Amino acid sequence: MKLVGRAAWNPAVNRELGIKPGSRLLVLVIDPDSEAAFSEELKTISRTQHDRYRDALERWNGTPPAERGPAPTYEDGLVDLQLDLHVHYNTRSVDANALYWIVLTLEANFINGTPSYRSGYWSKKLPGHVVTPQEIHDDELETYAETFYFDIPEAEAFVWKRVMQAERGKWLRTEPLKGNSVRMWFRKTTRYMNSKEFNVWTKRKIEAIRDEGSLLKTDVPEFIALKNDFLDLLKGKRKEKTN
Repeated sequence: MKLVGRAAWNPAVNRELGIKPGSRLLVLVIDPDSEAAFSEELKTISRTQHDRYRDALERWNGTPPAERGPAPTYEDGLVDLQLDLHVHYNTRSVDANALYWIVLTLEANFINGTPSYRSGYWSKKLPGHVVTPQEIHDDELETYAETFYFDIPEAEAFVWKRVMQAERGKWLRTEPLKGNSVRMWFRKTTRYMNSKEFNVWTKRKIEAIRDEGSLLKTDVPEFIALKNDFLDLLKGKRKEKTN
């Protein structure tokens, strides 16, 4: 028997039930859509365990007293379950999202006011244009975000596009294949990142700014405040608020 579900670890429940330190009680969480399916599975398990116990008890009663071992218990008939446990991370927090966009804003302002940047990479991509945080974000996705694809029947492409964009990533393109099949490409944008993934994504951006160093080395007066704001954010001295 195999059940697949979500499990939650609640430290308060562990303390309330006296679970010793170092051990964790995982509580299975069943959503309403799966409740009926799980109910049928659990009924099957219950019947199986009851039948096992009854059969074992009948065999024990049919054995001569002198040859009997310990009387069977209900626990002897328990069904082994295979549980697939996957760690579930929440979506990114408002504060994490705010930090990410503040970092991009600082970088955009610096790029727009720094001739060496305006005459280099960004001038080739966006000549004569003021760089915005959104454009930096889009460029980061194009360069670093995970892309993946599925080969599926062409008749199922519309459904797959809707399902995947709702759950896993943004649709990029569809390529025709032989045999009435297509290859659908998707990109995992920050919208689809959980808290752990978004934390890694933001730290990568912060480390890139640190490694490149121009923003942090600037002594141009109008950028001193930007640099100090960025450093304060990294040191946790400034709590950001969203609109």
